[in-house]
Amino acid sequence: MDIKKIVIFGWNNFTASLADGIKIVHPNCEILCPDVSTEDFESARKSGYLDPLPVQKSAIYENADYIIIDRDPKDIVPLLKDIRSLIEEGTYIMDFQPIKTDSYSRITRLLGSAIPYISCYIFLDEAPSEFTIRGTIFRDKIAAVVCDTSTHILQEVRAFWGILKVKIVPTTAEFFDEIFAETSQTVSLLSGIYTHILQQDSWADTLFFGFYNKTLRSFISPVDNRSQKAAEDIVLNGDHIRRTLSFIKREMDKIDEMIDNEDIAKLAQYMASAQQFKNRI
Repeated sequence: MDIKKIVIFGWNNFTASLADGIKIVHPNCEILCPDVSTEDFESARKSGYLDPLPVQKSAIYENADYIIIDRDPKDIVPLLKDIRSLIEEGTYIMDFQPIKTDSYSRITRLLGSAIPYISCYIFLDEAPSEFTIRGTIFRDKIAAVVCDTSTHILQEVRAFWGILKVKIVPTTAEFFDEIFAETSQTVSLLSGIYTHILQQDSWADTLFFGFYNKTLRSFISPVDNRSQKAAEDIVLNGDHIRRTLSFIKREMDKIDEMIDNEDIAKLAQYMASAQQFKNRI
């Protein structure tokens, strides 16, 4: 696959690593980022990741193979509306956010059939904010890919990710919505629930801090942007998460009964079965 030009919105460790990986294989590929800061651009230019922007706005998107977006999901539609008239037919649009079903439908309608839209979620071992820029970060990872399931588009997407040694798993926006809600978001919510239980329990204060800490239990830290985003996602995926919580209630009743009966064998079998499935995942 010969990639000659990529436009990136959202310059960060993730997209910079993407640019690095592409430049390793296609050193002559032109990579442009219209929203990068002046400071970050100078650093990226010296490292060989980014090329200077053309003077004319339309020239940025001319003959682009891919337009890659790594922004907050709510910003994607306004961005695409702003540049829609400048995007040429055959240019692939790709984002890296857990796409919502309604957003996916809106974007595909906005772009039309001549401009393929792909939404990817890459399962990395590290958070993008934590790893240093390196093109090999994606090697042997898996990307859940939501796109038109036509053979040609899937072949193109597979070839693109093949440059970075990523394995793709095609899925639907509906299925990805459900799986993401029932794994990442529900697990995060359960962790928050348990932490709140500890925070409200004076015994936990004594255990972890060596003294009764009334101040700690009443302390509320400011809500950061990541927590705000997580809360918004939980509300958006409320139906999926409530269903999972109902399953958890059922399982808690089973475990409660095993503990009451001191059924070590059954409890050990239960834990072993869960661990086996976790290992498979």
